[in-house]
Amino acid sequence: MSMISRRLLCAAAFLAAFAAAPALAADHSAGKSVEAGEVSRSPGGIGFRNRNARQVPGIEADRSASRSAVADPAALEKAFTIIGRSRDGKEVRMAPGENVLRAIRGEAGADQRGALDPATTVDPESGTDRSVIGGDNRIKISNTRTYPYTTIGYLEMTNAKGEVWSCSAALIGPKTILTAGHCLYNHDEEGGWRDAFTFWPAINGENDVPYGGFEYDTAYVFEGFVTNYDGSYDAVWPYDIGLITLQQPIGDSLGWLAYWNYADLGDFQANLVGYHDDKPPFTMWRSTCTILAEGIGEYDFSHDCDFESGGNGAPIYLYDTQAKARVVVGVNIGPAGDTNWALRLYQPVFEWIQSINQ
Repeated sequence: MSMISRRLLCAAAFLAAFAAAPALAADHSAGKSVEAGEVSRSPGGIGFRNRNARQVPGIEADRSASRSAVADPAALEKAFTIIGRSRDGKEVRMAPGENVLRAIRGEAGADQRGALDPATTVDPESGTDRSVIGGDNRIKISNTRTYPYTTIGYLEMTNAKGEVWSCSAALIGPKTILTAGHCLYNHDEEGGWRDAFTFWPAINGENDVPYGGFEYDTAYVFEGFVTNYDGSYDAVWPYDIGLITLQQPIGDSLGWLAYWNYADLGDFQANLVGYHDDKPPFTMWRSTCTILAEGIGEYDFSHDCDFESGGNGAPIYLYDTQAKARVVVGVNIGPAGDTNWALRLYQPVFEWIQSINQ
């Protein structure tokens, strides 16, 4: 049994034994798969409003520029402070939790899984009928009402000028979505923070919005993503992760993806699912690619899964045969020369996500 499976079973047993303890934090990292076929109950969100959003472009960076900062525990403790903005405009600031601090010090992670056999990471549900690299291998998802596609959505937001932008995002808990930090906060825009975040799960064109849209409660990024910025994205790329908590626990109906930090990721078959500006508006597309160990760093990895603007923030996941789960291992960020790249859920990032995804 994999560590993800064991963690899920232990969490379930612990919750059953101590259901009356209000301080107990749920562990959502094992994911939740809804039954095959159409989801039986619509969460009933707001109606779709087509405002012709601009797609947030992917980000390029010199990914060697900030690695020394990632290795500095003192800098990391400040960088991993949680900052956020709630729907009512309140600023949020929380010190990193003990598990995050332990991970920064290299004291966590003994329970991580090791390398996977690439043959065990191929998703059995390959879908139905890179920036693009070579031939375009993206496949349109025609039935977005099936898991895991119910967990993936179109993320819409505005900036201080009232401009509407979009990224891709995915549910990783009952009411938590994962995306790129630069989708939520733009250093070059007034005030930095974008606002009015709305998540449209499984949208399949302007006239096929099966579950409606869901408005946010609070958006979160790393302090390091905001304050380490020196005019260059090279200074902040290790912190380009964003989380949004929604007002409703829609994952209870739609499911959510697992997420994990594998100690030795190795070669694996990757899936990137999102929304792209060179395809028909509001349609979901899936691309696959083989990611080789030689392109995997401690904090990020290169990939040639095809995408265009709007596909940044999309989850990159593998299928863990032992856990029987689709496991997010990275977030798509942007192009990198003749390839693309993603930020890994390296151990402090994983623990940071855990501290918010309750």
